Amino acid sequence: MQRERAKAAQTQAVEQALQVRIRTLVIRYQAFAHYEDDAFLVDHAKTHTAQLLARRDEILAAYQELHSDPVFLARMQAQDSHTYIRATFEARALAQAERIAAQPLQAQPPKRRSTVEEVRARIVARIETKAEDKIARMRKKVEKLFQAARMLDEYPDLDSNDRLRLESEFAESIFSDEEETPHGNTRKETL
Repeated sequence: MQRERAKAAQTQAVEQALQVRIRTLVIRYQAFAHYEDDAFLVDHAKTHTAQLLARRDEILAAYQELHSDPVFLARMQAQDSHTYIRATFEARALAQAERIAAQPLQAQPPKRRSTVEEVRARIVARIETKAEDKIARMRKKVEKLFQAARMLDEYPDLDSNDRLRLESEFAESIFSDEEETPHGNTRKETL
């Protein structure tokens, strides 16, 4: 009777340990349902081929560890096959990465030369863009000139000669052909 109780207690302890290991894996992989998606597996292997191959020994050791206890493995597969698929994701991704790495590299087709018409179209588009940019800058400069005039209107005591001089200086600085770059250098504005 004592033996039977000890054996039952031992069986129960083994069962509890199995359940704890299974539950631990279920919790670890609960949020990783995408690990069951074959398309994601292939994309992951393509994107991370080098990393997976570099970690080959580590991944295989983890896979071997998972399969080291046949009783646990059989119970987990029977109880929660989804967790097993998720837990073996890296090993399956490694296998896919090895397939990808074994494929011969496909040569890129030679770059097609642009036709004369395409080159001309790009040149015309560039000229149009520069012209539109210059018009936008000119529009903004005129707006700022009017804004400066309105600001000077706020000073009724300002002598008309001083006002004219300030407006002229401001207009000259705005409409000069040189433009300051973000680095403090000046460059000549061209179309």
